Amino acid sequence: MNRKRIRQMNASLLRRLTTRPAVYWMEPCRDILSALLEAQNYIQRFAPLFNGSRLRCADVLALCRKDLCRLAPEPEEGWLLFTYDFARGTMFPDPANEERHSRHGAGAVFFLSLLQVLLDAERARLPAAYLLAHWFGQNELYWSYPFGWILGLAITLPVYFRKKWLQAPAVSQNQPA
Repeated sequence: MNRKRIRQMNASLLRRLTTRPAVYWMEPCRDILSALLEAQNYIQRFAPLFNGSRLRCADVLALCRKDLCRLAPEPEEGWLLFTYDFARGTMFPDPANEERHSRHGAGAVFFLSLLQVLLDAERARLPAAYLLAHWFGQNELYWSYPFGWILGLAITLPVYFRKKWLQAPAVSQNQPA
């Protein structure tokens, strides 16, 4: 993973955590969050996870557990189970869990946002893998790279050789001066 992609992922994580609804949960620990994301290149520590295999939530959690504990105390059932329960509780609110969610919510929101950024990056790196995983299996995802190129060429080359793109005007003729 190159530096530009890591910078983009850092910016995406920062944007996710500083806009609604995440900012509601992250407001009490704004200083800790800014120290985590702005003072260091935070996503860089997750680069070894992009080794061609699928990302696992447990691997991501192992690398960010200390940071989650700085944002909120660790729940009794652990971060993975609580984060799942938190996401479910966001979709289907339960007043009985309101106090627990307010106590540990900042950590869960951070973990969910981090997973979104990392899984988006994984999906961008393996575009054809999800289409082919059913036939080849999860351990043979390296076949997605040549199939992705073949699929891209199969779409692009017919459009190019039809040359209809040459006849389309670059600027619309109906624009007022």
